[in-house]
Amino acid sequence: MRSLEDKSSHVRRNVIKLLTKLISTHPFALLHGGQLSYPEWHERLEAVTAQIKNLQPPSDAPGLAENAGADDNDQEDSESNQNAPNEDHPTGATTGEDLMKLQLTKRYYSEALKFIESLHEASQTISLLLASKNKSEVLESMDFFVVADAYKLATAKVYSPL
Repeated sequence: MRSLEDKSSHVRRNVIKLLTKLISTHPFALLHGGQLSYPEWHERLEAVTAQIKNLQPPSDAPGLAENAGADDNDQEDSESNQNAPNEDHPTGATTGEDLMKLQLTKRYYSEALKFIESLHEASQTISLLLASKNKSEVLESMDFFVVADAYKLATAKVYSPL
């Protein structure tokens, strides 16, 4: 990111090339495709965080009293969803495995969001380089925004007045 503000146009141009290549080859396409839409990734992270909360055992043993009132509602729910698996009270072995998978997924989503945030920050500086006097910088900046738009990066369509 600091290299985008370097004095040398050659360095700035190569950084833009690198960022463009990073977008097109990013490692976050494994689970949900290659799109880099921040709201979608944030929503996925929140969903996984909620699932992790549901799987974690209560922090204190006296929590059974709190669950007693909820059991009445659980009975009504279980009558309406008899064929649905009971996710509120998972077994120990599957809980550990599921929790581990969800924690890894949460880490994956967090890293994807950090990557997207970095690209958002970089695109602000790159948008300023669109007005550069150096032709190669302008062309690389344009290429960056074309690729960023193809990957649904939110800042690809934000136009700043120069």
